[in-house]
Amino acid sequence: MATMIVTLDSAGARLITRLDGNYNLLEALDHPEGRLRNSEINSDRPGRTHDGKGGSHAMDPEQSPHDRKVADFVRRLCARLDKGRQEKEFSALLIAAEPHLLGLVRSTLDKNTASLITTSLPKNLQPVALNDLDRHLEQAK
Repeated sequence: MATMIVTLDSAGARLITRLDGNYNLLEALDHPEGRLRNSEINSDRPGRTHDGKGGSHAMDPEQSPHDRKVADFVRRLCARLDKGRQEKEFSALLIAAEPHLLGLVRSTLDKNTASLITTSLPKNLQPVALNDLDRHLEQAK
């Protein structure tokens, strides 16, 4: 059975299968909202709070609009990976992403899918061509 390689950044992900040393792009997931800045994302203004002296202050959001969009994307990606596991598309999972995204994926994945992770590479391989992946993945061993 194939190994699923996931390359991920905030603007998209690639699901790549590796079988007998051959890489095939199974699916590319685009996430254009990941390229936007907080100010470019349509969101409500932050709530206000009042201090005891009659002043009013904007409340800090728990999560920025950009981070919320990225977290939603990661949830969709993890649901897709869980479906792939259930349909036996892969027997092992390798994830390469920026460190903060790698942590988000690990905390979001279903425990059964997470148990298939053989390698986590804290590196953005999203722009790397399929025929160059071997060189980068060798460093993970």
